[in-house]
Amino acid sequence: MKHPYYQYLMILFFLVLTQSPTQAQEIIMPDNMYADSTNLAFPYGVTSGDPLPNAVIIWTRIATPPVTVLSIPVTWEMALNEDFADIVLSGNFETNPTRDWTIKVDAIGLQPYTTYYYRFVDSEGNISQTGRTKTAPEANDNIDEIKVAVASCSSVYSGYFNAYKRIAERNDLDLMIHVGDYLYDFVDGDEQVRVPTPTPTVPNSLEEWRERHKYYLLDPDLRAARQQHPWIVLWDNHDISHNNPDLILASIQAFMEYVPVRAPDLEEPKNIYRSFNYGNLLDVVIIDILVHRDQDMQGDEWSVLGLEQYDWLLNTLENSDAKWRVIGNQKQMAGWNVDGVPDVFPIEFDGPVADSTSWDGYNAERVLIYDFLTNNNINNNLVVTGDLHISMASDLTATPLDTLTYNETTGEGSVGVEFLPTSISRGNLDEQGISPDINDFVVDLDKFYNPNRVYAEFIQHGYGLLHIKPDSVIAQIWYSPILEISEEEILGVELVMRDAENHWVHPQISTQIAAIEKESEGMELYPNPTKDALNISFKEKLNSNYNVEIWSLDGRLLMQQKVNNNLDKLTLTLGNLPKGNYYVLIHTATTKMAKSFVKE
Repeated sequence: MKHPYYQYLMILFFLVLTQSPTQAQEIIMPDNMYADSTNLAFPYGVTSGDPLPNAVIIWTRIATPPVTVLSIPVTWEMALNEDFADIVLSGNFETNPTRDWTIKVDAIGLQPYTTYYYRFVDSEGNISQTGRTKTAPEANDNIDEIKVAVASCSSVYSGYFNAYKRIAERNDLDLMIHVGDYLYDFVDGDEQVRVPTPTPTVPNSLEEWRERHKYYLLDPDLRAARQQHPWIVLWDNHDISHNNPDLILASIQAFMEYVPVRAPDLEEPKNIYRSFNYGNLLDVVIIDILVHRDQDMQGDEWSVLGLEQYDWLLNTLENSDAKWRVIGNQKQMAGWNVDGVPDVFPIEFDGPVADSTSWDGYNAERVLIYDFLTNNNINNNLVVTGDLHISMASDLTATPLDTLTYNETTGEGSVGVEFLPTSISRGNLDEQGISPDINDFVVDLDKFYNPNRVYAEFIQHGYGLLHIKPDSVIAQIWYSPILEISEEEILGVELVMRDAENHWVHPQISTQIAAIEKESEGMELYPNPTKDALNISFKEKLNSNYNVEIWSLDGRLLMQQKVNNNLDKLTLTLGNLPKGNYYVLIHTATTKMAKSFVKE
């Protein structure tokens, strides 16, 4: 005979499982939001995270029992196969209302770099879904490749989690890194794609933060991504009440209850920075620029890391013996200069930079870190970032506008790279009222004011993928729709960083044109800079028909025309070409010539 608890589960399932029965009857759920009906006792799925060579966090939550139940024992099991014919590790865990009925186990005693399957069983024999996870290698293991998914900014109200479903379907991932805004505390008024009735309000208590986590786990695509891969997660400003001293610890408690994070410091719950080693190939370093900021660093400068975390970061980087370092943080490190950008967009910039709450507002500390990397010959640093809801890839340099210290054509002078692979679902420029038709114009404008930008895209949503090998890192951004359930996925860009170069490989066409320019003595451009028209003169007539092309520095052909005579002078009308730096490339049957110019 089943325990009365099981009968209660059946009732709870039909009441949506997210609220008390009274509250649940009042909620109208949006599309594609439902609990796991196959495993009623564990309606929010399973997940794992923070893998070590011998351990990994595994997690689930039972359905809320009647108030008369004070605790429930649960058994956890880990095996090398999905049928659990050979259980290699198991244990017992007793959950209770003080932890909101969550089960979070640090499963210690595993083998390094091994795929495991895990599940949970309650005292009545009810079984959770089966999760899949993978431990990290030993520190000295020779690893040929690591594949990592990167995600951020996943608003369940702003769109469908198609990107999470695509991540879940990948069977070759070692790890999933989420760099912040895993959930959202509010519903954006311009992005109401999947909003329950009544509209949720900002959580204002421990219980309300717990309810927000449970609501998110009604999305089956999020549950699938959590089920299939081990996660490393970092909070950002929408995940916790970081500005509310009366609520921050409660919001952190809910976060730690529902996210598979191993608390790095039991004495200080606000500390979430930590690191993970993946053999001789990779160190993953997670830093937090949200909670510890605004400590006095030196003089009038302030620290975004806090002094203790700053020292920890430098020490961790200095002692890293891995070939590559992936540094996860919430906000853009490369910077976003908007000083002089025309006031043509419905975006309110923060003075000369897009956001002074990011690293741009703490440049002195950023410069110290860059100098530390340079002075200690610490190469192969890749920062992964979120927050902006757009796609950007940049070289890391303290002086992007100084041509003496940074070469925007080749990337020389950079200390590392940054990879910001858009948002899972949170809105970007088109949701803010900017037409997708002018995306290229915005990209060119951004490149003009930020010459260290290698790639930018302001419309799409999705996730990033890092394929890390001893000689290179291949970074991809995959885009998925968010306004409807979709199987569609397209590759937006593929970027490469080579061992010891410390910058992205810049588009090949730009490198070729730059090489041609060095040999082009027979062509002159004037005026340069120019505003409307560009004159091209040749020392000698070309004596053949030729093509004239204008290329952007990131390798895109913007204008072209054929010239069917052998004039020694030509005038190009630049029309709607945005302000920026460009190349003119001349082709004949036997000759190529190139020169750079600036349109003001």
